[in-house]
Amino acid sequence: MFPNFASVVKETKDGKEEEKVKLGDYTKDLVDIEMAAHGGTVIEIRKVDGKWQPVLDGKYNRRINTNTEMQISGPAAGHERMKTPSDPTGTKVFGTINNCAGGVTAWGTYLWPKKTSTAISAAKWRKIIRNSRR
Repeated sequence: MFPNFASVVKETKDGKEEEKVKLGDYTKDLVDIEMAAHGGTVIEIRKVDGKWQPVLDGKYNRRINTNTEMQISGPAAGHERMKTPSDPTGTKVFGTINNCAGGVTAWGTYLWPKKTSTAISAAKWRKIIRNSRR
């Protein structure tokens, strides 16, 4: 994604020459690009003459990335376990990341689940960005 961000360098350690990967600096701009690249796109579709096609100006069309704010509703909203440093009320979440799984259900809806169990809060991302500036 970032040309020339990583390079292979030769280092000598204990008299032996080794090749290692050297990464560039994680700047705020690079982190912002990465965070925008994760997520997915919701596209409204309709069947015309027996074929599915996108509704290009559909009201449901949108991009959801790591910064997208979403409201939590139902019995989980405001629960103690939903509270984070980014939202102490426990009524909203921010974004999505690593959504590699998903598919059409038997009843025609689409699920877009996370397949990972590791969650990174916005507060943790901000800490990563702050540390990258040092």
